[in-house]
Order: sequence, then structure tokens, then C-alpha cells
Amino acid sequence: MQALDCYFPKETVILEGEYVAIRNDDWAAINKAIAEAIAPLRPRGWRKALHLLREWSVLGVTATIIVALLTLAAAAFYQATARIEKETKFQVETTTTLGQIDKTLAGLQTSISFLQAQIAASKYSAISKKELKSYKTELQNIKANLAKTPKDIPNFWPTSFQIITLLSQAMWQLETIGTKPLSIYDNFAIRGGAPALISGINVLLKNQIEGLSLENSVIHFDPSVKLVNVSFRNCVFIFPAETQPSQPLQRIGEALLASDLTNVKIGQS
Repeated sequence: MQALDCYFPKETVILEGEYVAIRNDDWAAINKAIAEAIAPLRPRGWRKALHLLREWSVLGVTATIIVALLTLAAAAFYQATARIEKETKFQVETTTTLGQIDKTLAGLQTSISFLQAQIAASKYSAISKKELKSYKTELQNIKANLAKTPKDIPNFWPTSFQIITLLSQAMWQLETIGTKPLSIYDNFAIRGGAPALISGINVLLKNQIEGLSLENSVIHFDPSVKLVNVSFRNCVFIFPAETQPSQPLQRIGEALLASDLTNVKIGQS
């Protein structure tokens, strides 16, 4: 009996403690019964839908994550683009502002320099010619600044003419020459060959003057003067009181502002 408890053929089942043999014809019925028994356990209808939903839920979650990541990436890209745009705008605005500040500072510096020139012109015009010699360096610096100053500033030319006169008087002590009778050169011209050399005179130049070389002289410019191939060496220059001088007279002033007043040639032919 113990041997039977340990082994029995596959066609045999235990039924209430007894061994019962199963025929081959009975297996089809058994399989059918088992299938019918588990059929209610298979998902159908809404259960099948829940089953499919569960099966596909992983893919759904994955798609949601991908969409979320793409959304975050798009938001990050937008923020980065917006930040770059803001930084670029800020940089452009800052550069523009700094440029405006530089122009304003340059304008203020020009105004201050020109105001100093006006003060010096008024101050040093009241002192003697001998005292002017002590202020030669200051007058040279003022003249150099005037050479870089815009010419359209109000009273530019009267102030510049005064500074040129004062500096030339400080450099060349020609008071004695200045007391001589005034010679007038009006439409004076020497053409061909070397310019005529004239020295030590007190002269007024009017209209067109051509072919002269003046030295150690006091030069008075008439408002009508126009110079062609005229040079000056160690001369004092006296300008007319002109708020709006003629173009030829302005060119004479520009040439003198740009030079050291020692040896100047104007209107080269």
C-alpha cells in the first residue's frame, strides 16, 4: 500500500482516498470542463478594456514624459532666447548711452576750453606787451586747443584772432615796429621768381596780396585780404574785429592756429 501511495499512472487520479483510473476518452471532457471553468476569469468587455489600458499604460506614461520633456526644452530654449535678446538690447542701449555720454563730455570739454580761451583773451588784452612774455606757454596751449575746436562755435573767430595776436606779441617784442607809420599794400602782386622779401615794417594788407615774404614785421589784415604765396617769419598779427570773417580770412586764421607762428606760408600757388 505504501508503494501505491508514492506512485500511480498518469491516467489515475485519487478520488476520496481511492485510486480511480481515467480513460483516454475522458480527457476531452476534462479539458472542456477546465476551459469552461476559467473562461469567466478572462477579461472581456470593460474588463478587456481595463486590461488593454493597463498593458498600454506604460507606453502612455512614456509618451507623456516625452511630451513633458519637449515642453520643458521648448520653454528653456524660449527663456534662453529671450535672455540673449534682452542682453543684446541692454548692450546696444548701453553702448548708445555711453556714446551719448562721451559726446556730452567732449562737448563740455570743448566748451570749457573755449571759455578758458575767451577769459584769457579778455584778461591778457589788458596787460602790457612785456608782461605777455610770461604767459607765452599758456597762450600756446590755448591756441593748440582752438585749432581742434569746431569753427561754428559762436565768437570762435574773434576769440581765435585775439589769441593769435596775443601769442605773436608775446613771442616777438615788436613794439617799436608797431609805432612806425602804417604802410598799405593793396592788390599787391609779384609773380614769377622768388617772393619779394620785406622786413621791419608796419603794414596793412588789403585785397589780394601775392608773392611776398614778410619778416620781423607787424601785419594788419584788412577784412578783404586774400593771400597767394605769402610767407611770414617772426611777425605780429593784428586782425579786424569781424564776427563773421570772409573765407580767405578764415583760411589765414586756420593756418596760423595750426602753426607755431615762427615761419608760416599761406596760399601756396
